[in-house]
Amino acid sequence: MVVSLAELRLPVIVSLLCGFGACSVREARVFGLRLEDGGQQVFMRQRTIVAPRNTVFRIRLFGSYLSNDSWPWVAFAAAKAGSVDPCGPEENRKNTAFQVNGGFVSDEENSGFLEVHTEAEKKDAGFHHLCVLKGQSWESVGSDQLLVQDPDVASDYIPRWGLVLVVALLVLICAVVRCLNLSLLWLDPLELYVLHSCGSEDEKHAAKRLKPIRRRGNVLVCSLLFLCALGQSVLGVFLYRLYESILPAVFTSAFLLFLLAELLPYVICSGYGFEMAPGLIWLAQICLIITCPLSCPLGLLLDLILRRDVSTCGIREKTMEMIRTSVNDPYNEFVKVEFSKGALRTKTVEDILTPLKDCFMLPSTAVLDFSTMSEIMQSGYTRVPVYEEEKSNIVEILYVKDLALVDPEDRTPMTTITKFYNHPLHFVFNDTKLDAMLEEFKKGNSHLAIVQKVNNEGEGDPFYEVLGLVTLEDVIEEIIKSEILDESDGYSECVCVCA
Repeated sequence: MVVSLAELRLPVIVSLLCGFGACSVREARVFGLRLEDGGQQVFMRQRTIVAPRNTVFRIRLFGSYLSNDSWPWVAFAAAKAGSVDPCGPEENRKNTAFQVNGGFVSDEENSGFLEVHTEAEKKDAGFHHLCVLKGQSWESVGSDQLLVQDPDVASDYIPRWGLVLVVALLVLICAVVRCLNLSLLWLDPLELYVLHSCGSEDEKHAAKRLKPIRRRGNVLVCSLLFLCALGQSVLGVFLYRLYESILPAVFTSAFLLFLLAELLPYVICSGYGFEMAPGLIWLAQICLIITCPLSCPLGLLLDLILRRDVSTCGIREKTMEMIRTSVNDPYNEFVKVEFSKGALRTKTVEDILTPLKDCFMLPSTAVLDFSTMSEIMQSGYTRVPVYEEEKSNIVEILYVKDLALVDPEDRTPMTTITKFYNHPLHFVFNDTKLDAMLEEFKKGNSHLAIVQKVNNEGEGDPFYEVLGLVTLEDVIEEIIKSEILDESDGYSECVCVCA
């Protein structure tokens, strides 16, 4: 059968096109899209993908022949008012807030995914359409849309740097309030009275300034404790906001409060609390004003119940009262137990001794005539050290009772009396604790001790250097925190005044 040339023209053209591969190329068709991976901030609702600015997410495209067309064949365009198809103008596709990162990745036969990011500075923040290249023109596909929308900011939102700043401020407030508590309430009214009466000029001035604020001790305690408890509670809440977890917030709060709001104020106030207290009075008054509705009623209630000021050292008042009443037995068990835990274990004899230059002493060459015996009686001391050549060389000790049978007219040499009675000398080192010194005095061998130390300065062999004298009276005065005056002390003061 013969076929005409006109009838063969169309098959030949088709064959030629197929030979060049044109018959196998088909346009990509997109049927829809789905949010593939958007994190917590990007979500899809009612066929609309909502994403905030400056985020990256992935979408999956569904269709046919998606891998046939050469890239780029997908874009986005913002919907314009009065525009029929926003994908047509090239300006819309360039100024869109949604931009494609990389290319299309086809991982399945009829689908693949795109990585999309939202620009942080684009102005087109309304609804956007998916645009697909068909032939030589761009057209919008499907009813799926994209929308740029920043997440709603909560009314109580605080940035992370703000939370860190608030936490640091709260820890500082708790530490300052704790310093106020320790410095202003460390001393009870009785101790303030003692400092005001017997302290140095600076201590008297500081005690005078602290008296008015210390009279309202119960109100001040309620105010400071309430502020401290409030600050610690708020600190836990903000740390939970910062960590968004309970355990890290609890342990961080405990560590910060222990180290910075408890331990550090104790260390500072133990050495400088009394010196700091006058400068912190204004801050305590501000705390009283802030917490007045709560602290004043509670403070007055404590006044009615306790009928006294809150004291941090109540046992000390009881101990001092027992010492005053225990005239016959000053070494009772209560004094031994209570005071051996305090100053007697922390201080040494070097802290309370009388320096050698201030001690009343007599040379061994002295003669017990009327002048010497009158000088001994006027000194008021019952025990007088005797030295040879220099005061640091103490060789004997003279008791005033040894002079009972001595006649001044006989001019008896000092060595005759001291060698006759031969009272033992008691030497102690300068680092001896007061509790050990008290135990030595309780043995009754002597109530006076010579304090010495090993001097190894300079060239030559070390030697014992006498620093001064310590007596039982000095130890007792350190216990009761007050000076003991006897008849001779009163007589000496009268002589000084008259002079």
